[in-house]
Amino acid sequence: MNDATGVRQRQTTTQIPRSSTAAVAANRVSAVYDRDPVLRDVSFSLGAGQLVAIVGPNGAGKSTLFKLLTGIKKPAGGTVSVFGDTVYRARRDNRIAYVPQEAEIDWDYPIVVHDVVLSGRFGRIREEGGLRRILPPRFAARRHHEVSASALDAVGMSDYAGRPIGALSGGQKKRVFLARAIAQDADLLLLDEPLAGIDRATESVFFDVLVELKAAGKTVLMITHDFPTVEQFADTVMLLSRSVIEIGAPAAVLTDENLERTYHGSVRRAR
Repeated sequence: MNDATGVRQRQTTTQIPRSSTAAVAANRVSAVYDRDPVLRDVSFSLGAGQLVAIVGPNGAGKSTLFKLLTGIKKPAGGTVSVFGDTVYRARRDNRIAYVPQEAEIDWDYPIVVHDVVLSGRFGRIREEGGLRRILPPRFAARRHHEVSASALDAVGMSDYAGRPIGALSGGQKKRVFLARAIAQDADLLLLDEPLAGIDRATESVFFDVLVELKAAGKTVLMITHDFPTVEQFADTVMLLSRSVIEIGAPAAVLTDENLERTYHGSVRRAR
């Protein structure tokens, strides 16, 4: 992995990769809150092994889409599948890792960094059966602790393993939750605005890790408002504003016309 201050390598994509079984697919999905529609008739299919950026205005339904993909929320209509299976089964099989927005996490909860990352191993621990699946995390087999330590090392947070999670800076907290997703060893990673409010060093760490995960065949869906980052790193971009406005390679999707339709004239690409 490159040093946190190292130069990023531009990723170029001339063709959107597809697979016989989509990593993530939605068919005419809708979602509502208190009868207010948030997503309407959303359909798409994303092949495995991609870094996909989901872009759209606040209130566009981006985080709601992630809640559908994790099973936190049920669709009001339509179907969602992950690797050709239901969301429930994909979660049961530890194929989905979710890094929520910072605001969704209780930072006052008394837990240290290592244990936060170790929580990403809970599904794997349950798979092993036996008494350990119901014991406190500290009794997990040694290899689970080693995987967690390795994940912390990958994001440059080994020295903070014993600190309370609430004592960290915003960027450090995001590194820890990325480490938890790495430790889970899921096939699909959902990152909800991971770049918001972080420093350049943390941003570099994130993209070093995400490029490595993609090279290992993982699929990454990332909500972001950062157009330069999308153009530099994403294989596919989805413009979402309660419905899918456009989806495809960044150069083809991030046009002034498409951004006008998505943001209703409030956003344009910098020249």
